[in-house]
Amino acid sequence: MRTKHWKMFVILVLICLALLLLRWAAIVFG
Repeated sequence: MRTKHWKMFVILVLICLALLLLRWAAIVFG
């Protein structure tokens, strides 16, 4: 596997998790 591809995949997953956390926080505190 290519290292760059793996890093990009991890970054995309982290971004998705961050968006989900922000959305959850907006629902809870909003």
